Amino acid sequence: MSNPYTHLIDKPQMRMSFVCYIDILGYSQLCKDSLLKGQDCGNDFLEKLRNTLTNAYERIKKHNHKFNGQDSFALKIFTDNIVIGYPVDYRGFGEPELARVFGIFSEFQMSLATAGFFVRGGISYGNHFMDDDIVFGEALIDAVELNKKGGPPRIILSTRVIEIVKLHLGFYDKVMSSSHYSRLLEDADGSIFINYLIEAFDTFYEGTMSYGPLLQHRDAIIEGLEIYKSSPSVSAKYVWVARYHNYICSVFTILMEQMDGVYNEKDINEIKEYSINIESLAATPCRITLKPLFPPTDIT
Repeated sequence: MSNPYTHLIDKPQMRMSFVCYIDILGYSQLCKDSLLKGQDCGNDFLEKLRNTLTNAYERIKKHNHKFNGQDSFALKIFTDNIVIGYPVDYRGFGEPELARVFGIFSEFQMSLATAGFFVRGGISYGNHFMDDDIVFGEALIDAVELNKKGGPPRIILSTRVIEIVKLHLGFYDKVMSSSHYSRLLEDADGSIFINYLIEAFDTFYEGTMSYGPLLQHRDAIIEGLEIYKSSPSVSAKYVWVARYHNYICSVFTILMEQMDGVYNEKDINEIKEYSINIESLAATPCRITLKPLFPPTDIT
């Protein structure tokens, strides 16, 4: 790879860039849970993790097109952490670069989520430098801070990136004409995040649907809800993903109904079945299960 931050430059220099920093939600706990089940389970988890990440990283690298011998972005990976620095060419006001960042991480999130690995992170904008040994700059600090806020598994945009998105939206007569419109959603707290589940509908407007990724996504969420039912802080994050999943299913159900003659009733009912009954999987109170302690005969 020909690093855009060091290509034909002797002295390291920061460049204005979009920077995305993400990690896998609950990675340490996932590792501990698998290891507690024994060596065989640990090895099985390791194999699944390695295959999933290897495939996802290879797909990211395929997006790294060269221009005049220089890569379009720099990539740094350490197990569950990934940083991408994407320098901006001001001729397009950063719109092509940001659209590619959204596309890259939408695909990345989807590939991990369908395997049961949900990610969280942030996208920022500012001065940035990275090579094989160093990642440095204000944009990295901002992206890491966004990730440290905790919250659900989503990749959110910094305030500065949101302002840039608003600039890009102004290029169009209708906001819906922008590629950003389908790639982004706004959460209840006002955060703007990547709408990665749209990847499951990449052939939707061609009149065909492959339900496999949507089914895998649903099953991964249900498994997480069942495993972490007794851990409110963790299960709340899976509930968020479940509501996000259901929202996207409802959006495309409406679109199917509006596309006369393209999708039949069977298609519409099928996507409805892929919604998640969150309440049936939620933790609920129950009768006490305490075992009585028999008191001694001599009570004083």
